[in-house]
Amino acid sequence: MKRTNEPLKSFLFINAIFLLLLASCASSEEGEEENLVPVAQGISLSEQDKIGLVWSEEFESNSLDNSTWTHDLGDGSAFGIPGWGNQEVQTYTASSKNLKIANGFLTITALKENLDGKSYTSARIKSQNKFSFKHGQLKVRAKFPQSKGTWPAVWLMGANLDTVGWPNCGEIDLIEQNGQEKNKVLGTVHWKNTADNTNAKFSDEITAANVGADFKEYRLIWNENTIKMYIESIKYFDINLNESLPFNQEFFLLLNVAMGGSLGGDIPASFNQDSMVIDYIRLYEN
Repeated sequence: MKRTNEPLKSFLFINAIFLLLLASCASSEEGEEENLVPVAQGISLSEQDKIGLVWSEEFESNSLDNSTWTHDLGDGSAFGIPGWGNQEVQTYTASSKNLKIANGFLTITALKENLDGKSYTSARIKSQNKFSFKHGQLKVRAKFPQSKGTWPAVWLMGANLDTVGWPNCGEIDLIEQNGQEKNKVLGTVHWKNTADNTNAKFSDEITAANVGADFKEYRLIWNENTIKMYIESIKYFDINLNESLPFNQEFFLLLNVAMGGSLGGDIPASFNQDSMVIDYIRLYEN
């Protein structure tokens, strides 16, 4: 019987196919690695940034700094102000779905989900009784949700809130957005008008492109004479102070995304989720 080398040929052919497939997979993986989008990272403090710096929150850990921040929870009913006094329709949680710190960013996300009788959840944190300051230049690098019905805010409240109540303590809203006008940024201060015992406020706004798509730096410049607010180098708020106004004392910080309410307005049925992202908060000497 004549012997042939057919089994050997079959083995060599199958082995060659296997090697070709292996090389193809490796090449594909290398190509995928080359095309990966890098994870965005927050901007770290430079030596120049440290000049005149009094305090900063860089969000560079993986969890909330409990020595500075605490959560507000629920819908405000525990404080006697259901809807947080503004007809808001969310409940605040401490869930990682609503608040996350990663890659040098704080992300507060409002979600459409049912909890505690509400249809939306979000997060609100504050530095009350942990960190407060009087006067200085506050810088916040942030971008904001663009979904209608969302009401993001970076703001300050008088540290004597528990003693004198609101608005006697004073309120400074560095950044707010109307839920229906997402190309605008609002600055506002609130106080109690002692002359006629009414709630008083002064507000102004600016139209700014790409507020949600791009990070921008917002600045509060506050001294005994004035409060001014800027987006990048453009001023959008300016008020002169006097002794009758409660802005010559320490204030604490608050960060949140509300839903609906007096400034958020109508929420589209299609809303699912949207976020406010903050890179840093830095306080400088004036």
